[in-house]
Amino acid sequence: MSETASRARSRWAGGMVVAVIALVFALDLIAVARSWDRLRPIGAGGAAPAIDLPRIGDDGRVGPDRVSLASLRGRVVVVDFWETWCRPCRESMPVVERVTARHAAGGVALVSVCSDGTERSAEARRLVDDLAPRATLLADDGAVADRYGVATIPHLVVIARDGSIASVHRRYAGAASLERDLDAAIQEALSRPAP
Repeated sequence: MSETASRARSRWAGGMVVAVIALVFALDLIAVARSWDRLRPIGAGGAAPAIDLPRIGDDGRVGPDRVSLASLRGRVVVVDFWETWCRPCRESMPVVERVTARHAAGGVALVSVCSDGTERSAEARRLVDDLAPRATLLADDGAVADRYGVATIPHLVVIARDGSIASVHRRYAGAASLERDLDAAIQEALSRPAP
């Protein structure tokens, strides 16, 4: 084989490698474009994704009873996503409990979603009993947290009575700012008309 033919074959092979890489890249871009809405974290104004999770009972076991967001329609719901290992989550829980308790007479419910799944349900129950005893404790394997775009914890979502998201709070920046921001978000959600 001549040197010219060898170079031509090498260029052709290199061109094919570049074409394959470009095709894979284009297919990835198409997949991202089709899933763009699911990649963006949820924010205020949109409809809250469905929640239908098992309750962690007083005995620390995941029971057959389930709680759905639909069953709480007509109430303002504060959803607290957390995990047992998360220190900022534990620090924020008493603040969230205190603020939601102030508004309980107005129809505010606190739903505590432990995203550790079922493996640490007894520890989750103990923590909630100590830090947020009025909360309804639910077990999530991460599927609901994914639908809510939870990338950092604690992650709080305030849902208005009509099922729309009133506000989203990511991370814990201290008790004073969380109390102020959560109180304002709940008041705003309560001011919206019921369905």
